[in-house]
Amino acid sequence: MKFGRRQFFRIGAGAFAGAALLQLNVANTINTALYEKLSFNLLTDIMPVASFMRVPNVMEVTPSLPVKTVPEFIAYAKANPGKISYASSGVGSSLHMSGELFKALAKVEMTHVPYRGIGAGGLADLMTGVVHVAFDNLPS
Repeated sequence: MKFGRRQFFRIGAGAFAGAALLQLNVANTINTALYEKLSFNLLTDIMPVASFMRVPNVMEVTPSLPVKTVPEFIAYAKANPGKISYASSGVGSSLHMSGELFKALAKVEMTHVPYRGIGAGGLADLMTGVVHVAFDNLPS
């Protein structure tokens, strides 16, 4: 059986709930909103010990768009409603949530294009203008 990333984190966290030590990421938090029934309760079954790593997300824009700043991008997106597409590392990922949050805060319309990982075609499509913007983790 082949599992996607989201299912891996959902099943893996359930298997280790109550274990001595478990490292979580944002997918575990997102899963509590996406799935009605999980094999564990993130708030009661897992006790946080420490936060030792934070990975900021960034917005990357294709060079073919005539924008250089975030305000310019927002103005461009508002002037071209529904014509902008954005890449993420998949439905329900932190990068997808970053895109949806950006859309809501900026009040712009963009089409989500999920990839199996941002490096699995998303960045290449961004560089060639197939998609116009990507939300990515800073290290990558």
